[in-house]
Amino acid sequence: MYLIQSSSTYPLFKTPVVHSILIDPPSERISVDKAVNIAQQVYPSARLRWIETPSNETGTFTIMLYQRGEPSE
Repeated sequence: MYLIQSSSTYPLFKTPVVHSILIDPPSERISVDKAVNIAQQVYPSARLRWIETPSNETGTFTIMLYQRGEPSE
């Protein structure tokens, strides 16, 4: 299990910079497939647009999805 902590700013909107902390050793990191699956369970009609993978052991996945009606189609 991981705890997510955040805070940062991007040009168009405020998006948190997150990192994970292993809180339940010896848990394992999840796969890219599992991260995408979790995101698609939250937004089942959305299409996958972008994936950023963790850059280190405290990094997190960023999953960008698109839903009809959102800007940047």
